[in-house]
Amino acid sequence: MRSSSEPVFDLKIENATLADCPERCAIAIQSGHITDIAPQIKATARQTIDAEGKLVIPGLYLNADEHRLALE
Repeated sequence: MRSSSEPVFDLKIENATLADCPERCAIAIQSGHITDIAPQIKATARQTIDAEGKLVIPGLYLNADEHRLALE
């Protein structure tokens, strides 16, 4: 059983701007998977990131070297 002071999630991203969400959202991540996206998530996390002013794009992988070479 989890104690009330023990974090519920591994990571929580707050104030995230998502491309398909008209308002800022919070994103909860547990064991490498997104478990919740909502305007607010009150549960605690081991780590919290404030994404104010940032566009958050879950699951996007870009290799900067490959894209740089394609533009040359």
